[in-house]
Amino acid sequence: MRKDACTSILSCRLESKCDCVRILQAMVDVVAGRAGLGCVEANRLTLAANELFANICSHGYKDKVGVVEVDVEICPSELRLAVRDFGLPVACKSLLKGRDLDDVRPGGLGMHLMHSAMDEVHHECLDDGNRWTLIWHLNSEAAQRA
Repeated sequence: MRKDACTSILSCRLESKCDCVRILQAMVDVVAGRAGLGCVEANRLTLAANELFANICSHGYKDKVGVVEVDVEICPSELRLAVRDFGLPVACKSLLKGRDLDDVRPGGLGMHLMHSAMDEVHHECLDDGNRWTLIWHLNSEAAQRA
């Protein structure tokens, strides 16, 4: 979908520091409100965004300071959170889906959580990092699932 078809676009560059998650949360909260999401839906979106940011900070940048670029768009049929990092590229496709919940131990559960909270989670491995896209479908049965 073209950017000009979107009714609202917010962008920011964040440091990969734990306290910057508050800025991301505020941004997601504003966009969720503009998109007409209820409290439960907004919390699910925030949970997925928080988990992605935490994974980028701890795994992509290995707890060193880096840059995370965030664009949030409200389009006619979806709310899209695009996140770009310049950390270590995620190479293992099995990590992208998360681990089976029967295998409860640290690692991989956050990816499962993101996939459970969002309608779509996309990843693109780049030469200098990663591009993530979290999508919430608007005006559909999927939006009523919460």
